[in-house]
Order: sequence, then C-alpha cells, then structure tokens
Amino acid sequence: TDAGAGPWTVLLVGPEGDLIDEVARCLGRVRRPPLQVGRHGGVDDARAALQRGTVAVVLTTLADEDSLLELRQGNVAGVPVLLLAGEPPDPDSDELGELVSAVDGHLVCDPPTPGALAAAMRFVVQKTRLEQQFEFVLHRNPDGVIVVDREGVILYANPAAAELFGRSIEDLVGTDFGHPMVKNEASEIELVGQRVAEIRIQSVSWISQPATLINLRDVTERKRVADELQYLAQHDPLTGLFTRARFTQELDLAVARAARQRKGMALYFIDLDGFKAINDDHGHAAGDFVLSELAGRLRDLSRASDICGRLGGDEFVVLAEDIDEGSEGHLAERILRQFRIPVDFAGIALKVTASIGITLIRDAPAEQLMRAADTAMYQAKRGGRDQYRLYSKTLDDREQWMKALENDLAGAVDRDEMRMVLQPQMDLLTLQPVAFEVLLRWAHPTRGLLVPGDFLDIAERSGIVVELGIWVLGEIARMASQWRRDARLRGIQISMNVSRRQLHSDEFRTAVGSFMRHEGNLRGLLQVEIPASVLLSEIDRTLHSMRELHAEGVGVAIDDYGTHALTLGVLQQLPIDALKIDGSLIRELDLGEPNVDLVRAVVVLAETFGLAASAENVETLAQLESLRRLGCTRGQGFLFGRPRPLGELEALLADTARVQQATVGGA
Repeated sequence: TDAGAGPWTVLLVGPEGDLIDEVARCLGRVRRPPLQVGRHGGVDDARAALQRGTVAVVLTTLADEDSLLELRQGNVAGVPVLLLAGEPPDPDSDELGELVSAVDGHLVCDPPTPGALAAAMRFVVQKTRLEQQFEFVLHRNPDGVIVVDREGVILYANPAAAELFGRSIEDLVGTDFGHPMVKNEASEIELVGQRVAEIRIQSVSWISQPATLINLRDVTERKRVADELQYLAQHDPLTGLFTRARFTQELDLAVARAARQRKGMALYFIDLDGFKAINDDHGHAAGDFVLSELAGRLRDLSRASDICGRLGGDEFVVLAEDIDEGSEGHLAERILRQFRIPVDFAGIALKVTASIGITLIRDAPAEQLMRAADTAMYQAKRGGRDQYRLYSKTLDDREQWMKALENDLAGAVDRDEMRMVLQPQMDLLTLQPVAFEVLLRWAHPTRGLLVPGDFLDIAERSGIVVELGIWVLGEIARMASQWRRDARLRGIQISMNVSRRQLHSDEFRTAVGSFMRHEGNLRGLLQVEIPASVLLSEIDRTLHSMRELHAEGVGVAIDDYGTHALTLGVLQQLPIDALKIDGSLIRELDLGEPNVDLVRAVVVLAETFGLAASAENVETLAQLESLRRLGCTRGQGFLFGRPRPLGELEALLADTARVQQATVGGA
C-alpha cells in the first residue's frame, strides 16, 4: 500500500447511482498515487476482494449502518474505509454518529473531486499505517498497556497487560477497567495473585476517538523488597519486637497522648543479668535463643495496648498504658518471675534474671524518659539485680543540669574549648583510608572531656549547633590546606556530621558554599553525613537543603541507615552518594541470618541506586570478612583505629597500617 511501491488497489463499493459514477470518474483522473480501481456493487463481493489480495483503501457510498458493519467485519486486515456522503448530513441526526462509528470516523461529505479524493485517501492510509505501527510497538512492550475510552471500557490490551490481569486479551477488551485513574501522577493498583502494578496514564487518539493509554509496570518485587526493608527497619530481626528508633517514635506519641488524655503510663527498661556468661559459655546461638524466648514471654505478659521493643544486645523496653501511680510495680514483678524460669536450650537449662528500671510518663522528650528509666535500671543492678527500681530523681533537676550545660556551651567556641578528633573510613578491599570523619569533643573546664552524646541534643535544641558546625568547617578548611602538601592524604575526603537544624539553617548552608568556593576550596573534599531520622519529616524542605549542598560539590551520605523506615520513593529523590549502615546492625552481624540478610539488603539497595555502602562500628576481623563477602565497600570503627586528635595523624595512619598487616598475616 506504499505510494512509492506501485499502484494502490482501491475498492469502490456501492450501488449504481450518480454519486458512485462521479467518484469513479474522479478516481480515473487521479495520477498520484497511481490507482487500480475495482468496483463492487455489494458487500459480499467487496469482502471477497478484501480476502483475495492487498487493498490500500476502500471507498464506499453505502449509506446504512448494517451494510457498513458487515463490510467492517470482513475487513480482517484493517484496511481503512472512507465513506463518501456527497453532501453534509444533518449534524443532529443519530444516524450520522452511527455511520461515522462504523467507518472509524473516516467520512467525506463534500462533492468528490480528484484532488480531494487523493488527499483523503493519503490521509486515511497513512493514519491507519501509523496506528498499526503504534499498536505493533505496544504489543511488544514488556510493560502492560491498555487503552480505554471515556467511559473506562478497554479498547486494547497487550499481552503483558493480559498476563498482569490473569486474563486473555479477548476477555479484557470490552470490559470496564475498574480502577481510578489520576492524570500525570504515578499510582499503584492491586492485581490478582497479590501483584502490584504502578500505573501512568496519558491522553491519546485511538482509531480517531479520544482515549486514555494506561501503562502498567509490575512493581510487585520492588514493593515486596521495600515492605521487607521497612519492616526490618522497624522490627528487631531476632525477636520481632520494635527497634529503638520505632519504639522511640511510639514513646513520643504516648507522651503527647498521656498529656492530652491525662492517662497514667509507665516505661520499663529491662536489662538481663548474667547474659554475657551464656554467650561466653554456650555460644551466640544459645544467646540468640534466650533472647527470642524471653521476648516471647514479654509479649505474652503484655496487654494489647502495651508496646515492646528491643534496644539491642540484652536490653528490652515496655511502654504500658493505663498504669495508676503506685501500681507500676505489678507488671515489673510479673516480668521478673517469668524471666527467672530457666530457658531450655538443647537440654541445657539456661538461667538469667532481669534488672528493671521504671519511670512514669511525663511531658518530656522520649530520650529523656529513656535515660531516666535507664538510670533506675542501674540502681536496680547496684542494689543486687533481679529486682526493679522506680526513678526517683525529679526531671526538674535534670532540666536544671541541662540548662547549666547549655549556658556553658554558648561560649565554648570563644573560650577555645572545642576539639576535633578524626576516625578513618576505609576501603574494605584495599584497607586504605578513603576519608576521615571529624568528630567533636568538648573540653569542659569542670566536667572533663565530653563526647557528642553529652551535649549535642542541647546544642540542637538551643541552636548553638549552627555555630559549632561553622567552626568545624573552618577547622576542616585549615586542615585541608595542610593535607594538600602531604602526598599520602591527597584525594582523601573529610566527612562531618550535619544535624537537622544545621541542614535547615540558611547561615550554615551559606557558610558551606563559602568554604567550598572561596575560603577553603573544599570542592571534592568535603562530605556531610545526615542522619536518616532527619528524612522522616519536612521532606520537601530537607530535599531542597540537600540539593543546595550537593550543587556546591558537597558529597552527601545518609547516616544510621537501616533503622529508620525510608521508602524507596524518598530514597530515589535524594541527591546522595553513600548509605552508612547503622552500627547496631554491624555489631550484631554475627548473631545470625536475619542480621546478615538486613545488611545484605542495604548493600544491594545501595548498588541498585549507584551508591557506596559504608559500615559503621566495625570492631572485629570477623565483621570485616562478613562485610567483604556481602559486597560492602567501605567501613569505619575501632578495628581501624579509635578517634584521635589531628596532632596524632601519624599514629592514626599507623593504626590503619597495622590492620592491613594483620589481615594479610591472617590470610
């Protein structure tokens, strides 16, 4: 049917009359394209001709819908049909719509002329060819594709769509799509067999009528992995209890609920007595079994409204609601009795007890309540273990202590009390340092050397953390200028931690830009580590700030990844270079397959998004070898050296060299 390949075969179908005679005369005068015209008075002859050979186009003067539909049914090759009306019909007539539908919208109403007929034939042939090519491409598309009309009735479905819906193409066509559609947005729909498809839609013209094309991509496996990662991020893989991060979120909600509803609540901090001896004497498999068994007992003791969590190691927490003051000890006594019952492991009776600290829920941050319950737990241990203690020190005293510390912190930079220490981040294959993380220390004049956990919460709450961050940037710039003269340190990144308040501070981000471009020329050297918890709220604002830093040439890593539920959708939007696997997952890497699987999942996720995977808290050669097998490329921890001041850089490099030698020697 191509105009350049020879004459077009044209079927002229219709009863004898002035119109068809005029059309025949006009066709005889058409020179481009050259035509071979076959004239047929009825539908049966035309259908037979369509079946015998290649036909480019059918011109017909048939004026009744039944004849046109009969002609269409015999047109299995999809040859375009052009209806010649000769004069415009009544636009309000129902018959007009029926006739146009029967010939797929191809209607010529004007009196025939050679030029008009040639143009109309070229148009319908080219249009039909394009539609057929379009349908051919859709047919081979690995994604499911369906086309629906304005009412949502399916006009076309490709094999991939049929497979997704678990039906044949013939069964799908003509049925209602049955799912809501949102223009220009991706959404998900559930299909048969627990499969999930992501759909995207766009408006198209389908056989001359407005329609909607729906692309369906099977995201079942991606969603399964995302759901599994989200579950693992919120649940301890060994016991199934909430992780520290998720429990802390629940505790924050409980504090607000208690204040609003004036309900009594209590927090129980449980630490096992004698658990280390079980690990040492019977191995980690026995220890894991004990933890899992005791977690089950804790669930059995708790009510449906209570929340249980495992903080790590042998520490558990319980948040109990509807606890009247004075009755908080009842649950603690039941826990103590249940934990005294020996655990049968392979015929061996393993015995542990518990020390429990309790604090009543007040209007205070979750971490502050956790510290209070932790303090009470240590009072129970010092009192002889296998008992509980109620936190008795008032929170007002704690607040006054923190306020005094905040006042001291406000002038710490001016008094030259802040210190920087460095810890190497290593290439786990070559065991060469690829970066140094900068960590803060506060040389307090009366309290001694304080680590970030002692003062950063106060700095964040008060805003002093922005001043501290700018001071660190200045120290990094001075350090980088010295390192450029040392061949051993060229190309090694310098990494600093950035908090939520720093990330959202215009002053801090402006300072970063200044040091990147001018004062320190840190482009290519500076990397910031942002806690995963920062991404759980104000995501638009956070993304804007991260993109601003990344545009300045700052490397960006997500810290503590694996203990917070970040969706793949959020992760895809982040301008980041690395995922740092939370240290709690690395510490428990040798405790069994669930921990290994979680670390492996994070490494695979990093590879999928083209990111580096870096492990925190690497402390043993066994952990190093496990991480290598899992494909983790970077790591840091005491195995490679403890944090040291800048003045002890030579000793720090010697620490990393010793690890390399020990690994080679062990091999």
